[in-house]
Amino acid sequence: MKNSFFFIFLTPLFLLPAAFATSSSSGSGTYSASSTPTSVRTHDGNTIVDSNVAFTIAGTISGTCTGTERDVIHPDGMVTFRGSCTFSGKFAGVSGTTQLNYRGTASATSVQGTFRAEDGSGGLDDLEARGTFTTTTYQVEFQFED
Repeated sequence: MKNSFFFIFLTPLFLLPAAFATSSSSGSGTYSASSTPTSVRTHDGNTIVDSNVAFTIAGTISGTCTGTERDVIHPDGMVTFRGSCTFSGKFAGVSGTTQLNYRGTASATSVQGTFRAEDGSGGLDDLEARGTFTTTTYQVEFQFED
């Protein structure tokens, strides 16, 4: 009798974490960007450019993202940048908005960086996502929390 109590009543409790766990997914796609400088200044030999930016994104993430970016052009020609934009569209087929924060480096021949999604709303309010990007493509790992 004692063993049947354990099996019938307690065993299902051990299965709960598995039933509610979320799994990570991955995806990829392309993007294009445009920017409009709002200020340019120099400091310690660097040129600092603040811009309004707009991205058109296709693939696992599809929609538009508008925001601001700061580029620092170093004397050797290397560019470091960081920005933030408000995404509106679909993420793995789920509609909503989220903030995409990104940073990276650029040279005359390449762009690379990382991004993450934060503070979503609508269907993206429980999205956790991090990714990498190059000149025109991105890779993303994501999950929707329960």
